[in-house]
Amino acid sequence: MGEGDNAVDKLFGVIHKANHSPLWGKDPASRKAYIDEIGRTTQILEGKIRGIISAEVGQDFEVFHYGANVLHPGFLVFWIAVKSDQLRDALKSDAVLQRRLRQAIVDADYPAQGREDVQINFESQETIDRDWNGSWFEYLK
Repeated sequence: MGEGDNAVDKLFGVIHKANHSPLWGKDPASRKAYIDEIGRTTQILEGKIRGIISAEVGQDFEVFHYGANVLHPGFLVFWIAVKSDQLRDALKSDAVLQRRLRQAIVDADYPAQGREDVQINFESQETIDRDWNGSWFEYLK
């Protein structure tokens, strides 16, 4: 199977998830309730991630997220931004930290159907400044 086949498989996976969105077939009030709930749950999860990282590094970090988790709970990405490449690499390679971050998804009562697909990534401002002229926008697009 070639590299292109993998991309096709990923695309079909995305389409499959979107077609099995918790929003399909619901009345407008139920859709609004779901959208409100996934928003609250995402904010709770971000707070848990922030607390875990704060305990590890203290200050000088940011946590942000983006995605389309109203379509499917798996369409969610968190970024943990730290100052240095060295700290980023240490956090990325910390298996205990990784398990704690994955457990935070469960502890936040994030919808089970999306838990495995939620991404939690790390990057450093050092890399953004060096390789992307200081632009997170350019890095993320």
